[in-house]
Amino acid sequence: MRYTLLFPFVLFIFISCQSSDPKSSEMATDVCACFKTLVDISSEVQTLIKNNQGDEAELLLPDIDIYQKEGQKCAASLVDKYGADTAIDAEQVKMNMRKKCPKILDAVGDGLFAK
Repeated sequence: MRYTLLFPFVLFIFISCQSSDPKSSEMATDVCACFKTLVDISSEVQTLIKNNQGDEAELLLPDIDIYQKEGQKCAASLVDKYGADTAIDAEQVKMNMRKKCPKILDAVGDGLFAK
């Protein structure tokens, strides 16, 4: 299941790949933290569905909405933390996310690294 998480990451479109930034590791950690709970619960829903436990999965759907909104707010706060005019190497952030939280990168990477 792909997440429709492009909304907070439209804010990150300004991120350029011009220079390496030591904050890219910190930013990767922050993005991972923003969406960890959402990805975890979504994985749980997928597992329940695969195990023909659709009723149990359906009970978790409201939680997904809650954690999606929390993730959006968290990601939006990163613009304040890192500054909208800060050039951060998106490839470095992506590489760090690949090491720290590959599931989360797979879920949000397309929106995060859109150009």
